Amino acid sequence: MRKRKKITILIIFFVFCPLFSSDCVTKVIWDSERQIFACRSKKNRENILFLDEKGTVVYESDYFWVSPLIDGFSLVAKLDDTKNRKYGFINEKMQKAIEIKYDFSWLFKEGYARVKKNDQWGYINKKGEVVIPVKFDEARDFNYGIAVVKFDGKYGHINYKGTFITKPVYEDAGRYTLKDCETQVGLNGWLMVSCKGIGLFPTGLKASDINKNDLSGILDLGDKTPVDPDGLFPVKIDGKWGKVDQKGNIIVKPVYRSIDTLPKKTKAVFPEKTKE
Repeated sequence: MRKRKKITILIIFFVFCPLFSSDCVTKVIWDSERQIFACRSKKNRENILFLDEKGTVVYESDYFWVSPLIDGFSLVAKLDDTKNRKYGFINEKMQKAIEIKYDFSWLFKEGYARVKKNDQWGYINKKGEVVIPVKFDEARDFNYGIAVVKFDGKYGHINYKGTFITKPVYEDAGRYTLKDCETQVGLNGWLMVSCKGIGLFPTGLKASDINKNDLSGILDLGDKTPVDPDGLFPVKIDGKWGKVDQKGNIIVKPVYRSIDTLPKKTKAVFPEKTKE
């Protein structure tokens, strides 16, 4: 029995040892399909090593940080001469795909990645081409072809061409709402959205079911629930949220504390308890 236990321990050690290599300060899966790991070496903490599942070094990079490989691209950062990070992308062969020159970047979403240069934001495509000029104070990911940006201190929505769909005149702006999304309102001042009729929210709630003290819960308006016929844009006006159409006409009055649009197959999460 003691011998069998010893053999089991040895098997566990040799199978899982590479995942907890003593040569790595941190170790994460970089490519789950090929079981390649990114390891920050104890010997040189400013460089990432790429290891196979046996712990063998397959590539020694000069990257300070890497993201997991997603759709053939991995966001990476290198340290420049002043120890500041510069960001770019590599491909599945660990080769440079997009020049590592940006002050910051995010992963690709709908074929576009947000990049920051000299405190301004823009968008690049997977070829590394700047497709929307780096001129915004802030830029957010595209969602169904629409992205929120901040320009000259105000927020608006742009399309893939960088053309403003709603003018940058708002205190803040939210994710674009799809055509067939239903808006549901909570007594706590929240306005949320259910898309594609999947029924993300509990039905049949009455006003008496809402705990006003905890400021939590969703009120089902039934047939009175407004439907967005052409797609609406969440915006913040005078400290409150509402919705406008593409022409800037107010469709949902800005009287809400927050607006959230939930995409398909997203489970509803009640707002956290908040106080005015």
